[in-house]
Amino acid sequence: LLQAQWRAMEAAQRAGLTRSIGVSNLCPACLRCLLRNATVPPAVNQVEMHVGMGADPSGIATYSMARGVVPYAYSPLSSQPSRMAAVPAVAAAAAAHGRSAVQVALRWVVQHGWPLVVKSQSVEHLRENLEVFGWELSEAEMRSLDNETLGPVGRFSC
Repeated sequence: LLQAQWRAMEAAQRAGLTRSIGVSNLCPACLRCLLRNATVPPAVNQVEMHVGMGADPSGIATYSMARGVVPYAYSPLSSQPSRMAAVPAVAAAAAAHGRSAVQVALRWVVQHGWPLVVKSQSVEHLRENLEVFGWELSEAEMRSLDNETLGPVGRFSC
């Protein structure tokens, strides 16, 4: 099924219906399977990525990037953004930098080099989300955030 779906995506790209094609939630094994017969590799693999999942859940970032597939983060604040403030490493970094827990969580994803997508209906929150640039988390803070645990790992389709 995955191979057939991908062939249809490649056909849509060849027909000029899209410039780029990508996948969502593929673990390394599924991505390996897809790439075995793909004539066009996915541009992105959109996966859940947030503090509490580790720096490279299931090795997906390393595997993807080695094959030219950009890992793209969704849910960078987890499914419950309000929990981020209660994560000890997030709270500590927020206090140290005079930032919100949301900004620390987003900065962590950005600093790992992952593009990300956020959603909000609030202009205030959108502005706050953009304030993740112009400052950095220290190596020690990054390690601390990498080591946090926050429940189930992402929704890979393996």
